[in-house]
Amino acid sequence: MIKSVHPTHWLTLPGLTISALIASLFLHEWARIGVIANPTVVGSYHFGSEAMVGYGGWHYTSAEVYSWTAFMQGAVASLLTIAFLLSAARRSRKLLLSSYVALVTGALANQAMFLQ
Repeated sequence: MIKSVHPTHWLTLPGLTISALIASLFLHEWARIGVIANPTVVGSYHFGSEAMVGYGGWHYTSAEVYSWTAFMQGAVASLLTIAFLLSAARRSRKLLLSSYVALVTGALANQAMFLQ
């Protein structure tokens, strides 16, 4: 007998996918620049140059600042991924709504950070 899928599960998929993708991208950047720190890769970013800081923002001032912000953004996105998974497991619409609000708020805050 096939059980019906709870609507919360379907509503969780877009947020879960987006937050997991964001988490993996930022944590990959953190690993490349902060952990592995291959001099060729780090040098290709031109950290501290006027063009990079002017165009990309303050987080391009150094490799350490860039890797730290990438780690923090990846950690927050990982927590959001966990929140989306919990909302599906518990079938909690409040947690699902809170997760989407946090995802949108984080995206807007991240965009505002890049505009400074």
